Amino acid sequence: MKKTNLNIKNVIKKNKKILIILGSILVIALIVFTILLTNRIRKEKVVIKELDKINELDISKDSIDMEIKSKGELKIVEEAIKNYYKDFFELKKKYNDNRAEALFNILTPEYLYEKYNKLNDVKKEFEEKNKSYEENIDNLIEMYKDYKITSYIDKESISKHNYEFYKSLMITDEDRVTIKELEEAKRNNQEKYKYVVEVLDLLQKNKEKWYVKDNKLYIDGKDILNKYNELRKKVYDLEENK
Repeated sequence: MKKTNLNIKNVIKKNKKILIILGSILVIALIVFTILLTNRIRKEKVVIKELDKINELDISKDSIDMEIKSKGELKIVEEAIKNYYKDFFELKKKYNDNRAEALFNILTPEYLYEKYNKLNDVKKEFEEKNKSYEENIDNLIEMYKDYKITSYIDKESISKHNYEFYKSLMITDEDRVTIKELEEAKRNNQEKYKYVVEVLDLLQKNKEKWYVKDNKLYIDGKDILNKYNELRKKVYDLEENK
């Protein structure tokens, strides 16, 4: 009976030792995990800080600091982000270039006076500018799509965690909304550009009915004047409703 009690006590002691050892290992593992997680968060904050700096930039005058502040795989993530935004900024800067409204605004009395005998050349030039605008806005729309965003990092050899971290920073639900807005802007611009062409055709076909004096455009003939004003109104009405 005494031996049995002794064996039980020995088993209990051994179990206690095992529990203590396991508890110690668990505590150590928890401490290590916490240290690694804290270190991971600290490193990710460097990337997030750089992204925040980019989002605060004025595209019209500021440039991206392309110096990479991160290390390890996060260096790849930061570099992909900055390369993406470098290309994005270039397209964004061109967004307002060559819009139909901007082309329409070129047709000032002074400009029309200078181009009086070259309106066909102006039309060809505007066609090229409109084509450039459509290419730019198409490329800008693509920049908001998931596949395009991830293409800046797809070829890199990084962990799934870092890949998902990149996506979490770069892909948002707002991107889909922006795509729709840009597609609508493109459709509006196509409509407005038709009116710009109509104005050029109107002036070309009725060259003897208009002239420029004291930097003002004068149009003889009520029908022609009404048509000209109607086209102008359509352009600016579309802009107001945009």
